[in-house]
Amino acid sequence: MDYKYVTRFFLCIGCLICMACNHSNTFEDDLKSFLSKEVKLPLERMRMMYADSCNLRDIEDKDWKLVVYTSPYKCAPCVVNGMYHWNEFIAWEDSLHGNFELVFIFQPEKKDKKQLMSSLKMSKLRSEAYVDTIGAFTEANPDFPEDERLHVFLLNKENRVVLAGNPVENKKMKDLMRQTIIKKEGR
Repeated sequence: MDYKYVTRFFLCIGCLICMACNHSNTFEDDLKSFLSKEVKLPLERMRMMYADSCNLRDIEDKDWKLVVYTSPYKCAPCVVNGMYHWNEFIAWEDSLHGNFELVFIFQPEKKDKKQLMSSLKMSKLRSEAYVDTIGAFTEANPDFPEDERLHVFLLNKENRVVLAGNPVENKKMKDLMRQTIIKKEGR
């Protein structure tokens, strides 16, 4: 048996384990630095779709904002196809009597813009959505985390991140978000 190859094999395995551990720490570090950070919402620079009864002033005055951000690196029209999953949260939003707002922000690549607009018009989403075609969101938040797990987050009245995670995909996060809002609302 050639120990040279065995040694190289174990060195490679060790490197892979270290890289995996560092990746995990990076997410935890990103999450820690993201929590309590202020996030700016330059919604006035974005195109609003489905603007039935909402205006920018209303959103700024909300005690809670759950932001769902779709970066240009994700297929925005693909995300829209699953947006009906948010309708339960939209119904819950209505029950809070104006203290909570869902804010959907899509930042599509130029090639996806028309398809995104078309998909939003045909979607079964019962809420407004903002389409950021000029990169206003990332310009206003240059240190925004790249990790998509942090692209759904709860903001308080001061636009500081209170929680980060997708409540549609994670029941524990859904319960935690609801408990946080209800506790602060005094319900």
